[in-house]
Amino acid sequence: MKAQQIQLNKKEDKLERMTADEVKNELKDKGLPTYGTNGEKLDRLKKYHGITPAGVNQSVDVIQNDEVRIVAPAKPPKNIPKDDVVNKIELINQKREERRANLQKLKEDKSKKNEENKAKGINCDVDFEGMIQKHRFKEHMLHNHVEASKVR
Repeated sequence: MKAQQIQLNKKEDKLERMTADEVKNELKDKGLPTYGTNGEKLDRLKKYHGITPAGVNQSVDVIQNDEVRIVAPAKPPKNIPKDDVVNKIELINQKREERRANLQKLKEDKSKKNEENKAKGINCDVDFEGMIQKHRFKEHMLHNHVEASKVR
């Protein structure tokens, strides 16, 4: 068991001394992905050789027949603060849903108004009628009646 650990330590030291290009070539030779930072590439190579990358705690489970299996402990969920971009995306999605809800309400109102017009026998475009009603009597256009004799 100690001999195996010593051999793994030697292999890890050898991997640690490799340059970035050597690590990349080694990954290519092993058929492993070559993307990521140098640390990620090195960890990928270590994992390939059976070495647990630094920073990962490991526990040892003893199984029947003195077989040893290394199991990485379950990682606790990280409480990563949301990035500003993520917050903006959520805000955009929220506004989109509000617009969709408003549009759906407008469609329902239009269809109700259309049914009312049909029931009354009025043959008029609902959108045009709504536009006329909206702009017909504006506050700034409404004035009290002034007699002609007082207008001078």
